Amino acid sequence: MKRIIILIFALSLVVAGIIYWMYQSDDRTKVWNVYQNVEYGFEMKYPNEVSISYIKRENKIIFSHENDAGIPLFRIAILSSGNNNTIPKTSSDIQKFKISNIECTKHTEDFTDKTAVFERITYILCDRESDKFSVYYYKPVYQGGKPVDQKELDIIFEKMISTIKFTK
Repeated sequence: MKRIIILIFALSLVVAGIIYWMYQSDDRTKVWNVYQNVEYGFEMKYPNEVSISYIKRENKIIFSHENDAGIPLFRIAILSSGNNNTIPKTSSDIQKFKISNIECTKHTEDFTDKTAVFERITYILCDRESDKFSVYYYKPVYQGGKPVDQKELDIIFEKMISTIKFTK
């Protein structure tokens, strides 16, 4: 009888350890790359499948995730002041939050035009003392003629935004 109690206790510890490990390892951002930009004064984590490009003439950083055919699953554009950091007057679903103790607002704009490449744009605007910091998140409507599952893309975007740290 004593052996059975010890065995049950040991198995309970193993199961509890496995469950704890599963929940702790759910944070994908632990293995993501870190992008740092001294000029814009921020850093952000991003998954391996996301590529980064810089458009000098527009002073814009693009984080892009594309499928095997090169069709964008999403694009995130980051701009600092000097660009047109305005939110469209048609924005809905406005939310306030903070990044590194800086007040930010999050706005969404839906497109009703079914010929558009992107269905929804989410804008994040942060007013820092020295400048404005803007993030534009573009989500597609269709990929290969089929509607795109937005849920996973939204999770990736929200996790990326949650890793932003302002460094200046």
